[in-house]
Amino acid sequence: MNKLEIFIKNLCGEFNNDNQLKKEFESGKVVHPKARHINNVCNHKIKNLPENFEGYFVIEESYYEQGKFKNVLPHLFLFTLNKDNNVVNKNENQTIAPTNRNNTNK
Repeated sequence: MNKLEIFIKNLCGEFNNDNQLKKEFESGKVVHPKARHINNVCNHKIKNLPENFEGYFVIEESYYEQGKFKNVLPHLFLFTLNKDNNVVNKNENQTIAPTNRNNTNK
């Protein structure tokens, strides 16, 4: 598995900040909205990709709630490897720091 595949494996899944909010409620100082993120590869939805395309399109669905306020923010990202074999967010031409952490969120 190369750096990009490891990065995508760690990035994709369902995440929330329930533990963070629990600690904030217990301390009496809530500063973050309730958040839920769903990240998935969506290459199969992109038309006319080259046959040997080596990047990943990832859709991030973010859902935020704070009081009566609710907001949905979808984002589409393209991640590839650059010539130095580092993961790059092509949307911002930004190199992503490598990570060895495992995704334990489901």
